[in-house]
Amino acid sequence: MKPAGRLIVVGTFSRVIKSDGTMLFNPAMSDSSFLLDIKHLYHSLFQTEWKVESIRSVAKGFHVRLADVKTVHEAGFFINENFSVPFHEIEGKSFDLLIGMKVRNTEGKEVGETLSISKTPSYMLLEILLTDGRTAYVPATENFISTRNGLITLLKEPVL
Repeated sequence: MKPAGRLIVVGTFSRVIKSDGTMLFNPAMSDSSFLLDIKHLYHSLFQTEWKVESIRSVAKGFHVRLADVKTVHEAGFFINENFSVPFHEIEGKSFDLLIGMKVRNTEGKEVGETLSISKTPSYMLLEILLTDGRTAYVPATENFISTRNGLITLLKEPVL
């Protein structure tokens, strides 16, 4: 079954680690703990759905076992392949998803696009390229931005 909506690449299988077909999954996002809750992955190119039987966080990523993959040989077909999940299933669960998104003010007017996200001791900081070419920095907190319905809305004026 084809997934509904836009797919977001969440990682790549890098190697088979167990004889039961368990593989090492390298996440594509820096804050990827949301992967522990996923129930299925989609092959990014073919959009085939694969049920996740188990997933466990490890130092180098995640150990993932897919329901229909039972052997080392079968698992080998997944190595170096990108896998995705529908955007609506992970929206708001990773700051990395905000990069490249359009930014609007409270009136709905587009004011820029998110360039990067930096960690500070207290919060994440969005770097926004404004439509006039200047750069602004906005704390990624509920006092400054809203990320509902797939949109970034500035609730306060950005710091230039």
